[in-house]
Amino acid sequence: MDTCRVCGARLSEELDWCGQCLTPIQGVEVGAAAGARPRGGDVPWVREPTARRSESTAKAEFSRWRSGPTSFGAGGRLLLTALILLGAVVGFPMAKGGIVMSVGMDVPTGPFMVMYAIIAVPACLYLLARVWKRSRVA
Repeated sequence: MDTCRVCGARLSEELDWCGQCLTPIQGVEVGAAAGARPRGGDVPWVREPTARRSESTAKAEFSRWRSGPTSFGAGGRLLLTALILLGAVVGFPMAKGGIVMSVGMDVPTGPFMVMYAIIAVPACLYLLARVWKRSRVA
């Protein structure tokens, strides 16, 4: 095993690139001192560990109400909320009818309503949390 001349990482024989600093193993400059790390300007894919974000970089902005490239905005979120709640209400008679159709006999409404609520309420809450999650807008 060799070591990288730039960052000192351990290398195996079949590698063409250093896995730590991404320097080509065969293409390292002859004049580079052992253990010397190139500056970010010398090798474009090596990051400077002390480099700081420039002040011109805009901070990410998150919102529930404004639309972004991967969000619906207020109108879409309200529509999805209405569809989820409508599905929860319509789902009960559909589930009960599916049981009657597949089994051939009616199930008691009270216990079935409790079982349906135990399943439907967490599912609806999960979906609503995903719909109303703050998303990146800028």
